[in-house]
Amino acid sequence: MANRFIDAQRIIRIFGEKYEILIPDDPGYYEKLFTRRAFLLFRQEEYEEALEAYSMAIVYASDVKYLAQMLTSRSYTYLKLGDAGPYFVNIDRFFAAYIDASEAFKLDPNSFRALFFKGKALAALGFYSKARDCYKDLLKLIQKEDKSVNEAIAAIDGKKEYHTVQPERLENYDPLQSDPPEFSREIFTGELNRYLLNNNNFVDPENRHRFPYDPKTWKSADELYHIFLGRAMEESEKKNFEAAISYLDFAQALDLEPTNHICLKNIKDVCDCVPKMVGINPGLALFRADLFLMLEKHYLAVIGSTYASMKFIEALKYCKQTNYFTTWVFCSKFVSETLNIMAYYESGAYSFPDACIDKRITDFIEADYEKMKQEFDNFNEPDERNQFGKIAKTLKKAGHHAWSNF
Repeated sequence: MANRFIDAQRIIRIFGEKYEILIPDDPGYYEKLFTRRAFLLFRQEEYEEALEAYSMAIVYASDVKYLAQMLTSRSYTYLKLGDAGPYFVNIDRFFAAYIDASEAFKLDPNSFRALFFKGKALAALGFYSKARDCYKDLLKLIQKEDKSVNEAIAAIDGKKEYHTVQPERLENYDPLQSDPPEFSREIFTGELNRYLLNNNNFVDPENRHRFPYDPKTWKSADELYHIFLGRAMEESEKKNFEAAISYLDFAQALDLEPTNHICLKNIKDVCDCVPKMVGINPGLALFRADLFLMLEKHYLAVIGSTYASMKFIEALKYCKQTNYFTTWVFCSKFVSETLNIMAYYESGAYSFPDACIDKRITDFIEADYEKMKQEFDNFNEPDERNQFGKIAKTLKKAGHHAWSNF
């Protein structure tokens, strides 16, 4: 099974004086994941679940053309649900199908499927004349006869108009109206988009109309994640650690699938006494712990670095059992242990029973660091070699002070 965390497309490096924090990053991961889920669910005729998956793919779609494809597929899903549901529910579903197909065609005027489903939705809503116009426009677009289009035209020939919604609604609708309430772009990205559009200020509910949805200016959840992570890094470099944490909170809120960062199904836990831990991307957790350490909030730094350490240990076990080893995972485990020791040390817990900071520093330098040197003597990456040397120097300095104070 592929692992999102281990198989990340790239690694974001955050450089520090004592160590570097590495955050695995996989742009476009969620939109592809939800698209695959939606496709499989649709094939299994589980249309309600497919609708939710397509909606989440739309939330994360960062490319306009890809967004058009997802809206088109969701329109088809709404049509399938409308064909199977009760009459009073069908109208809402067919209208949602119309909205999605219309919006998709605006984004991609060459989309055969979007225009076809728009015609299907109009016919289902009783706008037979407009549906017929859609089909004729479609034949002009493809510049040839098409069996499915001709059959659709034949199916509405001779039918009298029977409008199930007010005609003006076909032009005056909210593009987000077709989103399911619990899987909407408004819920996941609305506030953050208005925050950016309003010069980094949140917008009161009564003023939301000033920043209406626009697929060409609103950012997807994937884009927002990278924007706010980038801002957190910028504020950290400026030593504005409180601001960095605030931006990091936004990024973490868009990190939807924490259980798949390190997937250890059918793999034993780290040890019998330590349960498998589920949570955010451990690279983000480590970054957050480092920010708390800079603010001298040692307890929060200990919590974050402990979590990150356990996740990186899980990652190493994953690597070992799949024979897929990456040096940065080992390095990150080393950094998380370092940060954890520094958090205990700077809090003054030199000999606290659960910390055992003095012994941990000595053991860590003599055991883990030496073991790492032996395993990675053939390192070709200067960045990694410098990283280990930097950490060792930091730990030895901390260890000297810890022993003196103890």
